[in-house]
Amino acid sequence: MVLRAPVDAVADEEAWEHANPALDDFLHRDALKATLRTSRESSFRRFRLGQWAGAEDTWLPDGAWAACADPSMQLPDGTEVCLGFDGSYNGDVTALVVASCADKPHVDVVRVWERPEHAHGWEVPIIEVEDAIRDACRRWTVKEIVCDPFRWGRSMQVLEGENLPVVSFPQTAARMTPATQRLYAGSV
Repeated sequence: MVLRAPVDAVADEEAWEHANPALDDFLHRDALKATLRTSRESSFRRFRLGQWAGAEDTWLPDGAWAACADPSMQLPDGTEVCLGFDGSYNGDVTALVVASCADKPHVDVVRVWERPEHAHGWEVPIIEVEDAIRDACRRWTVKEIVCDPFRWGRSMQVLEGENLPVVSFPQTAARMTPATQRLYAGSV
């Protein structure tokens, strides 16, 4: 007979005991806690709690991102922030986000550009994106503009030439894996 943890008990250590007969024997509780902080909920449920879990391809647990939302929060003008920018050419989404430099950062979307449905031949309006970055730099005290330079190297050079604090952050697995793990650990 296989004992299964209740479906809503992903962080309930008593449920872990039912799901893992080896807990506190050769499976250490601290290791399970660490795994919970750095694993997708569906993977944790499947491999550690013996539960079937859907949505394997989601990065954060259902509702985690929405639970962090505070629609009433606005970053006041002049706040010390970092901007994050990921640009595309035509078929993907281009986004500019802002994060406060507080101990518990507030992250917000500044602007998103995406191809309108059924719009053939659409391209990201590069000058509009550059202007949105400049506007954000006038609004807040921007410490860094972190971006992947792929396809946007010229724009980043232009902005850097205007003495804006551009930081190149190519999206490689070696860089993105630790960054996304830190974000994930902070969201659960």
